[in-house]
Amino acid sequence: MRIPIFFITMLLSILVMPLAAEDIYVSPEGSEEADGSITRPYKLEEAQLAARSFLGKEEVHILLMDGIYYLDKTLEFSDDDGGTREYPVYYHALNEGQAIISGGKPLDVEWEAYQDGIYVCRVPNDLYYDQLFINDQRREMARFPNSKEGKNVFDCWTLSHSAEPDPENDPLSQDRISSWEDPSGAYLHAMHRALWGGMHYQVNGKTADGDLDLEGGWQNNRPDRMHQTYRFIEHVFEELDAPGEWYHDRDGSLLYYYPQAGQDLDQALGILQSMQDELEIGKIDYTRRCAAISIYGPHFSERPAIAGTVFEAASEAGVEILLIATSFSTVTFLTTSRQADQATARLNENFLVP
Repeated sequence: MRIPIFFITMLLSILVMPLAAEDIYVSPEGSEEADGSITRPYKLEEAQLAARSFLGKEEVHILLMDGIYYLDKTLEFSDDDGGTREYPVYYHALNEGQAIISGGKPLDVEWEAYQDGIYVCRVPNDLYYDQLFINDQRREMARFPNSKEGKNVFDCWTLSHSAEPDPENDPLSQDRISSWEDPSGAYLHAMHRALWGGMHYQVNGKTADGDLDLEGGWQNNRPDRMHQTYRFIEHVFEELDAPGEWYHDRDGSLLYYYPQAGQDLDQALGILQSMQDELEIGKIDYTRRCAAISIYGPHFSERPAIAGTVFEAASEAGVEILLIATSFSTVTFLTTSRQADQATARLNENFLVP
């Protein structure tokens, strides 16, 4: 009778939960003479420090009040922030979905008309920016080919396994490359030749032969050539030709933006997302002498519950699972070497192994 035992276990778990808990309130701006109360909340960094005084003594709930929390620097977590198994530390939004931690920077700039409907402003020169939001809407980098509504491959093509080359929209054609003065700092994105995922490259400039000098393409675990059709480039100044696109001149610390029709930039709220880590883990634990145990069966894709059976069996045997990986035909988990025989024996009890 597993069900009654399950409910009794749940009830006992609830009864033995720690009763003492410390609530610490946070707001984007904080308050003068902050003490972590709901009327005098801390800033996020202040709350993190305050929580450390309760480490191992009380359960702590850090409650983020509504608003956007712009981070001036990376928010780092270390052993001092995790609490203990008995007294953990939790970070919550006070109202679900209403507290946002952002690595972006609000724009406080003066826009000036540049040419052909494009505007320009000066931005801080200490970071590279890879995303721009205008009134909470993410805008595209200047790209080629331009995006089109209703297309499901890079917002430009409709997927077909027999797609023919599209020379007019090929960012790798030398005619197109020759129209760019300096494409360094651009990004090239391409589908795998067999459509097994995508590959991404940073453009370092042009080669002596007039091709792009590319770095990257290793993101796919089955490396191969690019797809002959499905590829596009972004962050090229000369391709700033469609409303909603932007380009960041990193050397000149200038931001170019092509506003959409009727958009008043003086009334728009712009946010630049910089290429930095908003959150950082201060410590990584590693375990020596591990064993990877895999079960393979070509029928697994038709029986998705098998993965659950594997991990349930290991858990019931008291085997520590360090890592999990699954695919259509394989279930793999990582455990310590000393528990490898124990795990294998338990799996043999649950599966018919030839």
